[in-house]
Amino acid sequence: MIEAIEATFIQLISGIAWGQWLAAGFLLVLGIFLGTMLARSVGRLVESRTSRHHQVLIRRLVFYVIFVLFAIAALREAGFSLEVVLGAAGILTVAIGFASQTSASNIISGLFLVMERPFEIGDVIEADATIGEVVA
Repeated sequence: MIEAIEATFIQLISGIAWGQWLAAGFLLVLGIFLGTMLARSVGRLVESRTSRHHQVLIRRLVFYVIFVLFAIAALREAGFSLEVVLGAAGILTVAIGFASQTSASNIISGLFLVMERPFEIGDVIEADATIGEVVA
């Protein structure tokens, strides 16, 4: 029994292209590093021109765009068929879209709040009996 498990395990390990997985892992780490560095640089660039809300939004957008590009490159390097991954992502997006219509409308409302800037970070807001401070 143990010999059969050991043989199956050895067969599984011998079929893995470790070089490809190592390269994919390196691409992910590089994507995180470059995304962080570029997000910080862009954040400093727009620091004097935009509000803190927009700075945070722009930094996050830059980071996630860079990370997604490197994640796609890592998947390709690891041998995944991107057509299958993108097809599954499309189907998942449609399913999540139908399931989260209320949440999506709240996110869009939040984006309008960010664009119109009725609040700044540090403002104290009172709604009914609840008082809070804008932190991000």
